Amino acid sequence: MKSLNKGFVFIVLFATLAVILIIRFGFFTEDDKPSLQERLPNADLIGRIKLLDLVDELDVILQKNKLPIREFASSDYLLSRAKAYGINIKSDAYLFSDFDMKNTGVVLALNDSSKVIHLIELMKRNSSMRITQEGETFIYHFKELNTVLCYGEDYLCLHRGKNYDPVLQYVIHAKKGYTHPVWERLLAIKPLQNEKVLLLSENSNIKKWGFEYATFSYHNTADSLLVDFQLHSSEAHGFKLNNHPKSLNTTKSMQKLLNFNIDPGFKNTPTGKAIIAQLTKIGQKISFPGAVFFETWNGNLSLIEGGKVNTKEKIVTTEFDEDFNPIEVVDFKTVQVPGYSVAFGSVDKGKKFIQKLYTKGLLRDEGQQCRFLYSPLLHRKNDKEYLLFSSGTPLPKLVATSKNAIQWNFKSTNIHVVFTSFSPKVVYGLISAPAKSALQLLQQIKWN
Repeated sequence: MKSLNKGFVFIVLFATLAVILIIRFGFFTEDDKPSLQERLPNADLIGRIKLLDLVDELDVILQKNKLPIREFASSDYLLSRAKAYGINIKSDAYLFSDFDMKNTGVVLALNDSSKVIHLIELMKRNSSMRITQEGETFIYHFKELNTVLCYGEDYLCLHRGKNYDPVLQYVIHAKKGYTHPVWERLLAIKPLQNEKVLLLSENSNIKKWGFEYATFSYHNTADSLLVDFQLHSSEAHGFKLNNHPKSLNTTKSMQKLLNFNIDPGFKNTPTGKAIIAQLTKIGQKISFPGAVFFETWNGNLSLIEGGKVNTKEKIVTTEFDEDFNPIEVVDFKTVQVPGYSVAFGSVDKGKKFIQKLYTKGLLRDEGQQCRFLYSPLLHRKNDKEYLLFSSGTPLPKLVATSKNAIQWNFKSTNIHVVFTSFSPKVVYGLISAPAKSALQLLQQIKWN
């Protein structure tokens, strides 16, 4: 009987101690602190960055081009700075932005929130600072940097731009157990989770072209910046390679290129109809007959612009004969004009479309040549199912190609977009630019 009493007393003491421990230390209770992912707000463009992996990949460009920033972009240097500010740089960083990049933000994981004050002191050296408060969280405003900062025990949020209030409200008052659906979708893309930079957009600028969302992932070589992209549609988009694709032969002086060799069946899908509607709307600015073009277009289109080409220009002068009667003298002179060439395929050899261009006044004849708006004089030729225009002679040749690509020169930087492949609901592509000129262009951008 005594042993039973002793056992009962022991159980009571153990239970009492357990209750005290639970109350004191919160054992067996669920942590109500939101995770880093649960603090992430919705935005036009969201992304996840593996910071150290990205720095290592960029190093080859920084070293080759001997950019001054290379001394401050090494893994060792960034690790030491991050440690000084309490930032966990080994953890993923999460960024968000509106579509025009006027408001951008980043959320970082912290190892030691007590060290963030050192980062605040550093920012104060370059800007005046004022402090406001949201609940128990302080918000630091840096006017000249156009930036606000707030942080908690395990996170740091930086926001650049004027529209920071809804972002900080979401970050600070995040709910445990709720991750915004757009971030859930990004983090669920398993094939791309090892990418150093992974971006996703569900913005209306994507949807109006007939796609549900787009993803972008970054990598580079020593010479090029590269961005892989995927355009996802909810239904089959209808894009596939044309059976007999041809394009104009490219030249070294080319500055602009547009090649499309796709099966015309895409015009009957929801995505195809959305794209045609957007392009037709753009063409309305110059009264371009987009509806007729797409009605008769067979899916092949090639345009090249750049350099100078030789052409013969008709020169008409007035002279006087022996009796002082005015007579016209016609001569032809070889001159250089900007290089323009375009070839497109049509189900009726372009008859209906070309007639519409004449009716709209966009195309007009001048002698045996024609002119589109303010273009140089163009030579025209029918080549079986293709109609060719060129500002030079002889007219360029069409070559067999499966390439679907766009290239243009933006402030001395050649940007090249290639649509690499199609699956029933995804368009795959690659954007590339020369590293040196692209970095120079990025340095010129005003981010304020």
